[in-house]
Formats: sequence, structure tokens, C-alpha cells
Amino acid sequence: MNLAITKANKKLARHTSLTRRHIRQHLRQMAVEVGQNHLVLDLGCGLDAPYKDLFQYEKYIGIDLFEPANIKGDITHLPICSDLADLVIFTEVLEHLPEPALALMEINRVLRYQRYLVLTVPLVWGEHDYVDYHRWTQAGLLDILNKAGFEVVSFRRRGGIFSLTGSLISQIPQQVFGTFAEQRNWLVRSIYLFCILLLLPLPWIGHIFDPLDKNRKFVHGFDLLCKKHKR
Repeated sequence: MNLAITKANKKLARHTSLTRRHIRQHLRQMAVEVGQNHLVLDLGCGLDAPYKDLFQYEKYIGIDLFEPANIKGDITHLPICSDLADLVIFTEVLEHLPEPALALMEINRVLRYQRYLVLTVPLVWGEHDYVDYHRWTQAGLLDILNKAGFEVVSFRRRGGIFSLTGSLISQIPQQVFGTFAEQRNWLVRSIYLFCILLLLPLPWIGHIFDPLDKNRKFVHGFDLLCKKHKR
């Protein structure tokens, strides 16, 4: 029962996630810039490779260490020949690596010269998933990517302070009660569900007002299109 509830919660989160909507919107634009690819590598693809449908390719390989994928492997030691891939998709994974610079250098190795890396990372969010090591500013990202041999072609910010505030407030029930599946008392579950339904629209309401945020210093994260310019 609890497993079914957990799966339902994850499915609901995916379909109502403003962050997921922003990423898909930005990656759709990047896919147009990148064009046709022979080989696409999706690193940390997860169970469903959620952005696979956005890109044009002849062959698509998902690589993940924790979830079922085409290849189970360590991103810092990819079982892929050098100068082989046309595109690497690397979404919301870099923050989970203890040595992110090594991962970026390995991506540089497997990419063909002048081909692309699509990278997304969070800026303001709580600790999450299996392990969580890092957050980057724009300057930090540009520095680590340049050292790994990448040129940033486009840099997009996700959301603004209004939608971000709404997203943080919507996390209050889980911070107060824990996950929904952990609750045994029907009254607590009822209160939890009411709070979720009450707070769920806040990020989307805030999104309406994000155009007023001119500075965009408080954002959900960054989405980048990068090109390999050196080994």
C-alpha cells in the first residue's frame, strides 16, 4: 500500500512540477539548436529518460548507476569510446557527484569535437535523492565548465523569486510531517493531504509574477547548452 502511495506521489510531483516544465521548455529550445544526432548519451537518465522525446537521434543510450538503464555505469568512468557521442544530456545529476570536475572531463572525452552537452543544475533547493553534494552560481558553472574544455553556448535561468518562494512554501508539509507514505494516523494524513492541495498551486501562481523579477538572483536553477572546444 505504501509503495503504491509513494509511486502515486512521485507521479503527481512529476506532472505538477514547475521545475520539470521549465527544463522541458528549455531543452526543447536547445534540441532545435543541436539538430540531428547520431549518438545521444543520457547520463543519470533515471527509469524513464524523461527528455528523450525532445531530441533527434539515430541511437540513444541511457546510463545510470542506481536506476535501470541501457548501461549501468559510473559517470566518471564511462564505458564509451572517446570522441564518439554527438550529444550528452546531463540533467539534475552534477550536484550528486562528489567529484563533478572528473565527470565533466569524462563527458568531454566521449564527445566529438564541437558537439554538445546539455546540462541542468539546481540553485535553490533542499537536499534530495541518494546523495547531494553541491550547488553552483553562474560564475562557478562557467569556471568548472571552461576548465573541463567546454564553451557555454546558452545559459538559461529557471523561474524567479516569486515561483521559487511558492515552491519552497509548498514543501512545508513534508518538512513538518515527513512523507505522506510514512503517516499512519488517518487524521494526520487528512491534514497532510489538505495542506498539499492548498499549497500545490503556489509555484504556478508565483510563476505569473516572475516577469517582475528583473535581477533573477533567486531562481530554481540553471539550464545550459555547452559545446566541446578542447580536450
